[in-house]
Amino acid sequence: MTLVVVQKKGSIISAVSDTGITGPGGVPLGLEKHIPKLCILTPNLAVGFAGSPESALDAIAKFDTKLISLKQIVDHFLEFNRKHDVHFILMIRKPILRIVKIAHGREYSSELHTAWIGDQDAYEEFQAYRAMNEEEKRAISGPGVPTMYTDKASEKAHNSVTFNLIGTMLYIIANEKLPSVFGYAVGLSNADGPFAYRPYAYATPITPSNVMQKAAPELLEELREYSMSCYVTNASSPRQGVAFHYMRGKLTYTYFGDSGAPLASCKVVQPMNIEEFMTMMQAEGFAQWSGLVFSQKPPSQNYGIDPNRWRRMEG
Repeated sequence: MTLVVVQKKGSIISAVSDTGITGPGGVPLGLEKHIPKLCILTPNLAVGFAGSPESALDAIAKFDTKLISLKQIVDHFLEFNRKHDVHFILMIRKPILRIVKIAHGREYSSELHTAWIGDQDAYEEFQAYRAMNEEEKRAISGPGVPTMYTDKASEKAHNSVTFNLIGTMLYIIANEKLPSVFGYAVGLSNADGPFAYRPYAYATPITPSNVMQKAAPELLEELREYSMSCYVTNASSPRQGVAFHYMRGKLTYTYFGDSGAPLASCKVVQPMNIEEFMTMMQAEGFAQWSGLVFSQKPPSQNYGIDPNRWRRMEG
């Protein structure tokens, strides 16, 4: 299973998915076998999928991006839904801003503001967590509610829900009671115009929750240093990528594909700091990466970036 959640707010459509893939018998596969369940087909059209990843990738590969009518687009994915174990959510920016859910052999599109596909239990927990206040979230989130940052001011300017969706997905992925949703959280939106994957970074809060107060000192120290950054390519890049970078290990998992195609390939890179990684990927056709690295503690000089270039973030 999986979970894809899409929400329309004003002129912005935001979406989030996990990346987890299971093998025979429902056994979770390793990160290098994962696939983000969101795909940007054109600047004005994106799709989320759940169910058989093989059928979803086949549907996307056979989609004709020259199709312009809503009926033609919907009919293509509806045919795959009726023949295979796969569901879709279409996100349409032009000519009319719209969300279309395709599941159970039919389409659902009349004034949809929120749509989801995947694991129902996970979605119910997703919605319950979103409805909590910050104190309630801290009480149930183990080491605490992750601190999240983004360098995309456009999301804030448009009052977008993208990062609320991503933050909630991070909780669902970390929830051991929901093993069907796992891997990384991948987000996209049209806050800058065309659909684009969204960068973010998060770290475990320095102040542990009540659950962690009795943890061993070395565990708390490890949590204080934990951070992960999601970097993404520019929407106009001929090759698209979403990269998850761990500063401590100089380790990066990258999911990538050609523009208009799913991010169905994976490259694991180590040891490289984020600048070394971006330089290597730009030489391979992945243009203009965006994102940020942050840490709860000053980074080690072993990371390879001059400490004077780091800045303190308030809040």
